Amino acid sequence: MLEIIEYPNSSLKQSCKLVTRFDALLNALAEEMTMAMYAGDGVGLAASQVGSSQRVLVMDPTAGDSSNALRTLVNPVIVESSKEMVTGDEGCLSIPGVRLSVPRHAWVTVEYFDVEGKQHKEAFVDWAAKIVQHEIDHLDGIVMLDRVGPLQRHQALKNYRSM
Repeated sequence: MLEIIEYPNSSLKQSCKLVTRFDALLNALAEEMTMAMYAGDGVGLAASQVGSSQRVLVMDPTAGDSSNALRTLVNPVIVESSKEMVTGDEGCLSIPGVRLSVPRHAWVTVEYFDVEGKQHKEAFVDWAAKIVQHEIDHLDGIVMLDRVGPLQRHQALKNYRSM
């Protein structure tokens, strides 16, 4: 199984590259990422969190409780977002034990490909919107610590380092 990279590993700050080949290797990566996400009790995982530089994320807002909730997004791009921002509690498999209040758009529309190369456009709201924004951030080399103010970031890092 793939190992989840933890902060402050420099690979978490790298932007991922567009996927150009939709093949068995891409399918295998998505399957292994899904297993790692579920094993870590997560609801989302970006390829950069497992050492891959491809623009791939997996997400399941139900954490495996619903058989049709799992999504694999290849080359995802947010094409529309709400003006309304919602600040809520957020965690990250790459920063275990840390919870932050992170502002996110209430809803986003994302264009992406599935692992077979078929294009999709999907609206994500509430919890799913938070997850997809968090994971797209990872693909762009942004971690949730980058989305909060200096005081919250300082306290989170202090607690994280003492774990």
